[in-house]
Amino acid sequence: MEKYNSYAEQGAFIQIPVCDKVITQELSGDFTLPDYQPEIKRLLRITASVLPASGYFGTSDAEFSGNIDYYVLYTGSDNEVYCAPLTAEYSVSVPIDCDDMGAGFEGSAHIVSDSVSGRVVAPRKLSIRCRLKTNAHIYSILPLGGDFGSDVDPAAVEKLNGEVNAARIYRATGEIMRLNDEIIPDSRSADIRVICAEGKVMINEVNSNAGEVNCRGDVHMKVMMSKENGSEPYSVVRKMPFSQNIPIEGVSFDCNAYASGTVSELSVSVEEGRISIDAGVIIQAEAQKNENIGYVKDMYSTVCDTECEYRQLGVPVAKGSFNGNFTLSDSLSLEEAGINPASGIVDCTGTAYVEDCAHEKGKCVISGKGKFSLILERDNEYSTNEIEFPFKYELDCPEGTVGTDCRSDVISCRARLDGERIGIDAEIAICGRNFGIENISALTAVHFGEQLKGSCGEYVICFPAKDDTLWSVAQRYRTHISSLIDANQLSDNCSPDAPASLEGINYLII
Repeated sequence: MEKYNSYAEQGAFIQIPVCDKVITQELSGDFTLPDYQPEIKRLLRITASVLPASGYFGTSDAEFSGNIDYYVLYTGSDNEVYCAPLTAEYSVSVPIDCDDMGAGFEGSAHIVSDSVSGRVVAPRKLSIRCRLKTNAHIYSILPLGGDFGSDVDPAAVEKLNGEVNAARIYRATGEIMRLNDEIIPDSRSADIRVICAEGKVMINEVNSNAGEVNCRGDVHMKVMMSKENGSEPYSVVRKMPFSQNIPIEGVSFDCNAYASGTVSELSVSVEEGRISIDAGVIIQAEAQKNENIGYVKDMYSTVCDTECEYRQLGVPVAKGSFNGNFTLSDSLSLEEAGINPASGIVDCTGTAYVEDCAHEKGKCVISGKGKFSLILERDNEYSTNEIEFPFKYELDCPEGTVGTDCRSDVISCRARLDGERIGIDAEIAICGRNFGIENISALTAVHFGEQLKGSCGEYVICFPAKDDTLWSVAQRYRTHISSLIDANQLSDNCSPDAPASLEGINYLII
């Protein structure tokens, strides 16, 4: 018996999800401060910015690698606050448990710093430990061919074709975009000292065009500074608008898209009381649309034995993309937070993590938590504290939505003391895509065997069962669909495997 495989290049393919994993791993390393940085007296805070990863897809795993920027905030021997920028490399391996890779794998990974801590091992040396959280989405590129090929006369073969509305996903990372701006503090002075700076990307608008995705937004800059005479640190904020067109082959006007961004290569300088900012911005865009993909459901020969092999596939269906933002405002008692009432707030920074997405009654409810790191001052001594609050974000989603891929980040935040409580006001950006799943059974291979024996009867009367279709009856009796239609004056307005194909039919002449 000869076997014919359908996974040949036929032009049509679908992206089948084969890996949707969350992987955590520890990243650790020892660092030495640059020569121009003063020695560490007390470590206050370490923030980590994970830059977008480049991916390599093998036959059984995917490798994602890139750089991570650390910003180490500490006090020196003079009790002043300083910041040391440090960089490390990371690499994440994601196993792919899939026997059939089709024409290969593709996908993406969203990698964030789940937690970061440090330990001073010498006045100019420290050890940093960072826990990376990787959300990997990997797809098998599965060709769906309709040409099975055989030595059997095509006129003696009946083929049942199907069509599925499948998501086509496109993604790309834009070139590093340079932004420059200048801040003039309210009190201009030549003795301003910049301690550190932080930039977060807010995407305000995303549109798809022919071959590209257009993004508009703002970089929310926060610059922490002090006076050279030892004054308490303070911060100034600034919005830097941007727009970028990201080329993505295959994208068209009917795609829906979302985007997120990361700030890299951030430098701040002071000259004559003016603060100059130079920032690199990396935008990641993803677009999706549904395309009708043809495939073969079933096949049989009218002249010989036929054995078929099938594969059950869960085909993703695009249900829309979104870029949004919301405000998180919450508070807790100073006692719960472990904060001395005599403390003052110097700085606040935050991150946001999505933990769950629930779908019901046409709504998608995204829940997670915001984690906020505080720098406090009391009696000219600095300390740190971390607090967190839950959040929920709700949006409409189309019927049939079963999953949401999304990410979030704290764009800006402010901590406030209100009597015996400490409050947080934070602006959180959230973006992602919704999808559904359509289950199909696709023919993967067909075996043609021995010739069938001819029937000695001239006519056969068939009384269809309740769940019979035109296809099932024709396949059972190894006859042509067209012959059944002509002999019984049937309509061909619907698919032969549709329940309505034999609606109102009590018997059939074979």
